[in-house]
This record gives sequence, C-alpha cells and structure tokens, in this order.
Amino acid sequence: MDLEEIQELLEKSVDVWYISLPVGVFLVLAAKYVEKLAIFLAGFVLGAIMVFPLIERYVYPSLKLDPSKVDPTTSTIVMIVVGIITAAACYAFYRSFVFVLGALLGFAISYYLLNLLSNLLKLGERIPMEYLGWGIMIASVAVALLGGLTALKKETEVVMLFSIIIGAALTSFVALSLLWIGLRIHTPKDDWKFLLPFIVSFLLLVFTGMKIGERKSSGE
Repeated sequence: MDLEEIQELLEKSVDVWYISLPVGVFLVLAAKYVEKLAIFLAGFVLGAIMVFPLIERYVYPSLKLDPSKVDPTTSTIVMIVVGIITAAACYAFYRSFVFVLGALLGFAISYYLLNLLSNLLKLGERIPMEYLGWGIMIASVAVALLGGLTALKKETEVVMLFSIIIGAALTSFVALSLLWIGLRIHTPKDDWKFLLPFIVSFLLLVFTGMKIGERKSSGE
C-alpha cells in the first residue's frame, strides 16, 4: 500500500467526519484510560476506512454493483456495519490482535532496515541475490516473532501507542480537511501546504497522547 492509497482511505473519513473526528480525538486523549474500548474504536476505524474500501473495490464488482452509483446513505450504513464487525473481531481476538500488530511492526521495520543495509554495504555484489533475499526474509520473520512476543508482554503500551497513532492521523487529516474546505483552499493533499501542517499537528497529537498516557501510568 503506497501513500496515495493511504490518502485515498483517509479521504473516506472526511465524508463521515461527525464519526471519525470524535473517535480520533478520543483515541488520542483517552486510549490509556479505557484500553479495551480504545482497541474496539481503533478496530472500527480500520474497518471503516480500510476494509470497507477494499469491499467497494473487489466485492462490489463481483456483485455487479458500481460503487459510484450506490446510494450514499446505503454506502454509509454498510461502512458502519463493516466497521462494527471489524471492531468486534479486534476486541474478541484482543491478544491475538496485539501479537499480530507487534509482529507486523517488527517484520516491516526489520525488512526495511535490512534491505537498506544490504544496499548500503552492496551485499548483493558478494552474496547471490537468492540467498540474500532468503536471509533477509528469515531474519525479518525472527524479528517479527520477537516483536509479537514483546507486544504481548507490553500489550498496554502497544495498544496505547497504536491507538494514539491512528487517532492522531485521523484527527489531523479530518480537521485540516474541514478547515481547508471552510477556508475554500483547494491545495492537493499531497502538496506541502497541506502535508506540513498535517505532519506537525500529527506529531503534536502523538506527543500529547503519550504525555497523557505517562501521567496516567505514573498516577497508578
């Protein structure tokens, strides 16, 4: 999934800002206080802005439905239902979700860094690409397993960080999009005039959420 696809998914959240904005703010400010509810809401967001668009793209055509011709109210209802189902699955398989999350993060980070390191050291010139590729994959899987097990031991912190990141991205994107609409600014979302305020507000919200979480932990 590239940045353009991620942006397209976030655009969906602007259409239902009355749901996504309160959920985003809640995930930033209260994830540490109500951990299980936070994971439910994070699951709802993932279902609404990631799973639902995939259904529109791949399932609708198989049912001979054109997403652009589906009634907006019906589309919103289906999106909410998909969000609730995804949220329920995340909640029901809570520990499995935490393990998978830690494993995915561990795999993605290690795979990226190992590929970067192999390119910098030009390992492909000394080691056959087939063996190098397998070596990177095996090492990444090992780190993924370690990441998953670590996430289980630190599940509260992992869930909090995950919820805050989702909430911060959602809140920043939706709030700025609404502000741009209100000010009638037609800057593309991939332009620095939008990206810079988005990145700054995202980082500020993540920092705020983490500080609130630290205060809660120190008060326990």
